[in-house]
Amino acid sequence: MIVYETVFVVLMLTIVRPPFNKPNPTRVVLLLYSYSIPAFTCFGLVLISTAFIIIRLRKTLEWRTSTSTHSAQTSGVKERKAVLSVLWICIMFIVCFTPFVVMFVTTIINPNLTLWDPYYGWLVHTIYTYNFLFQSISSAFNFVVYYNVSTRFREVLKGLFVSE
Repeated sequence: MIVYETVFVVLMLTIVRPPFNKPNPTRVVLLLYSYSIPAFTCFGLVLISTAFIIIRLRKTLEWRTSTSTHSAQTSGVKERKAVLSVLWICIMFIVCFTPFVVMFVTTIINPNLTLWDPYYGWLVHTIYTYNFLFQSISSAFNFVVYYNVSTRFREVLKGLFVSE
């Protein structure tokens, strides 16, 4: 991905010249291939993977419950926690990154939607600010989920801050 993005950034800086707010078919194609397609691909993979993981974990949980022993019930609780943590992390990712993906689609549909446009610039700046805020919230939420679900994570974190 780093090489992929670097190629398109170099192409964007060398091929497309200012002003960026004028309709430019080359800019639209470069934006599509450099930002939108990777964003859609990653976003789609997260959606599909989340659904697959949840379905598989539920089937495994049902199977363990049907063939349960005491130790299987204990591991069933752990698996249920794992399902919930994966579910919450993926839901937060999807919710927090949807505005980011929508912004890229909108930028391709309306090439005037740039930071340099005198009419839309304030709106783009505001949207990017909220996108950054949502992405930060998603990352912070992951930490909270791991802290609440994993006793090992809590122990290690407490060990980092509490010196004996």
